[in-house]
Amino acid sequence: MEEHFGEVIKVNLLRTADRRSKGLAFVTFESEESVTKAVAGTNIEFMGRYLVIERTKPKSERPA
Repeated sequence: MEEHFGEVIKVNLLRTADRRSKGLAFVTFESEESVTKAVAGTNIEFMGRYLVIERTKPKSERPA
């Protein structure tokens, strides 16, 4: 993924109770430029799946 968007600092892959992937991850990029590239690259194919890439909002800005 780094070759497409930039350096990745952290990946938090969400898992079920039996440790299977939920198909959702939070990725922290090194720079704002990388975030912008990633969001613009939504719907790219990665390992046989199409990615939906969105910027997360702070909890204070999300609906209750």
